[in-house]
Amino acid sequence: MSLRVLFTSMARRTSSARVPDKSAERKRRGALRLAILVTLAWVSMTGSQAGGREIPSSPRDARSNRLVCDGSWKIIESANVVGTHDDILQEVAALSSTDTWAVGYFGFASGHTFTLAEHWDSQTWSVVATPNVGSLQNDFMGVHAVSSTDVWAVGDSVADSGRYHTLAEHWDGGAWTVVPTPEMVGKSSALFDVNALADNDVWAVGQQLSPSNEGTPKIRYRTGALIEHWDGSTWNVVPNPMSGALYATLQGVAPVTPTDVWAVGTVSDIQHFTSAPLIEHWDGSRWIAFKGPAPHPGNVLYAVDAVSSDEVWGVGQTGSGPTSYTLVEEWDGSRWRAIGSPNPSSSGNYLFDVAAVSADDIWAAGSYLTDSDARLRTLTEHWDGSAWAIVPSPNFGLDPNELYGVSASARGDVWAVGKRPDSTGQGALTLTEHYC
Repeated sequence: MSLRVLFTSMARRTSSARVPDKSAERKRRGALRLAILVTLAWVSMTGSQAGGREIPSSPRDARSNRLVCDGSWKIIESANVVGTHDDILQEVAALSSTDTWAVGYFGFASGHTFTLAEHWDSQTWSVVATPNVGSLQNDFMGVHAVSSTDVWAVGDSVADSGRYHTLAEHWDGGAWTVVPTPEMVGKSSALFDVNALADNDVWAVGQQLSPSNEGTPKIRYRTGALIEHWDGSTWNVVPNPMSGALYATLQGVAPVTPTDVWAVGTVSDIQHFTSAPLIEHWDGSRWIAFKGPAPHPGNVLYAVDAVSSDEVWGVGQTGSGPTSYTLVEEWDGSRWRAIGSPNPSSSGNYLFDVAAVSADDIWAAGSYLTDSDARLRTLTEHWDGSAWAIVPSPNFGLDPNELYGVSASARGDVWAVGKRPDSTGQGALTLTEHYC
């Protein structure tokens, strides 16, 4: 079970609302190594493999061969690894219309997973080889591009010991390489998001897990928020007030300036079965933590992005009982407040990522459960400066279709990524959607 799965399991207990998880598809990892199988898979890469059921060709202009732009979302053919059980994209970073990265993982029926990175060059999505250090599991959760020769991806890896380690990899314009992260002695740890201001000012957030016999009722693990910083030469753990919490995790990070950085997640009160949005702020010398608005007993912020120091947006979900609603919160320079956002479903609505282009151009992506047959479908919402509104997004096949990441290189050039069903309905294939 991945750390994010453990987090989701805890969130379900504290909110009683259904929480689809970015990594819930993963099965418990076995002990079998797949060196030969993985080698064969890399040899057999294809750019549009769709599990026996091809998506429609990406709409293009007949003369320029560029994507057709008409102010709507469209599914664009993406890459998958042949012979896998799951190919899933968890995050996307758009530098320009010709330079976009998406990351996630591909996995086999045994439960083993391996890092997956794909690149868009204005014509096609293609898989780019990435190293794997864990014998059981390797997953990318977040990606950020500083420039075309400076891209970071973070996540976790699992060796034979079964302990999770933070994973950071870097693209220098020619290849992806593993960059060492601090060893968390006696703890499992994972990074869920990464963001940067410069090549020597990169932040990553996640969680650390250690054995515990505390709380009422007793819990097996103490889960604290984890923050790490890259200074141009080394990753270092930066102390934060929630690192020793009984249960807290950080899911997203957004730097505005070197002295103005935001991180979001959730903190749970196990005794009272509630969870509140966790918000932390870096002022250049220390992190300060506080709780965000909590409309319902169960609340989590999955992502954060900033327009400026006085306009920062966080998205996630809030719920009570079996119902979950989209959660959008804004920092206006003096306080965080909940902002109304639409919900297409009466039972399950989730926003997993947010991308801020300008004060009147902000995107959020996620999924919702249909009322008629409880199928997971893609969800995109847009802020025009005055209100959030649903923008229709396509789906492929039946269930599930979900968007986990969203990024915009400019106004009218937005990517969202996630997963869609394969031909059997048992596995998953990558899903990339483009708005222009």
